[in-house]
Amino acid sequence: MTQKFFKPIRFHLIIDAFDCRVSLLSDKNFLIELVKKIAKMIDMKIIKGPEFAKGIQENPGLSIFAIIDFSHISIHTFTYSKELSLDIFSCKPFDYKKVENCIQNSFKIKDKQISKSIIDTDFKGNSVSDVEILEHKNHKFMFVNEYLWMWDTPQEKDLQKNLADKAYGDVLVAGYGLGLLPEYILKNSKVKSITTVEKYNSVMEKMKSIGPIYGKVIVNDFYKLPENKKYDCIIGDIWPDIDAKFLKDYVRFKNKSRKLLKKDGLLLAWGKDYFEFLLDKKNLPPKNKIFKILLAGYRSRKTCHAYGRSPVG
Repeated sequence: MTQKFFKPIRFHLIIDAFDCRVSLLSDKNFLIELVKKIAKMIDMKIIKGPEFAKGIQENPGLSIFAIIDFSHISIHTFTYSKELSLDIFSCKPFDYKKVENCIQNSFKIKDKQISKSIIDTDFKGNSVSDVEILEHKNHKFMFVNEYLWMWDTPQEKDLQKNLADKAYGDVLVAGYGLGLLPEYILKNSKVKSITTVEKYNSVMEKMKSIGPIYGKVIVNDFYKLPENKKYDCIIGDIWPDIDAKFLKDYVRFKNKSRKLLKKDGLLLAWGKDYFEFLLDKKNLPPKNKIFKILLAGYRSRKTCHAYGRSPVG
């Protein structure tokens, strides 16, 4: 019998709430039922509990703890300070927003009374909880762990739309980002279906908080996808920049995509022309002056597009 190993991916939500009603913070039955409700809401099964314990005299309150099939749920209340802390640690993705709304509705509190921390850890143990979207001159810029990953300037929208217009049939998109590509693909009459694979749940949670989600989304690692389902078209945008240092990422994406494409399927990618040019550089030695001029020109256009400017010359 083949042994299956559990994939090491973690999802961790911590919610702190302030100025809560003491009557609810000290209600054991209410808190126990709340933990049960949350477990059911995020499709988790309680294996043991919920157990409870009272706080000490110097720090009164209640602690409720339940072991679930994918880890645990706990609530700690502090009646002196009128605070509560919710902690959900799971090996299975769940809807953070549902939990946040449940806490707000149950304790009848507002957004300003809640502080939330999301910690997602990928297959390599890298934390990707820091997803931030900033707005400047009516345009959005997505940062992942302080690295500028995606933007929606007019030039970027044109690039994404051009990719979307080339798609057809059953389409697989690697990387959701700001959702520009899935949104445009849905408007393409040649497309039968669209599935987007986004590695980080924190990206999807951030996007859910600011607007609609376009098409079917799977939270998973693109490179871990099973290869039994085939697609007519695969589009990749899972590297942070069009730069030679990400050539290996493009090659890896290309090799995986070949295993997922139907016969004569179409492979598209952000920066594909540039990466293919680099792969073909054996025909143009790196020390050649023409190569340096072409490479510099491509990079200058790429940089200008990123910041919403047109290249000079």
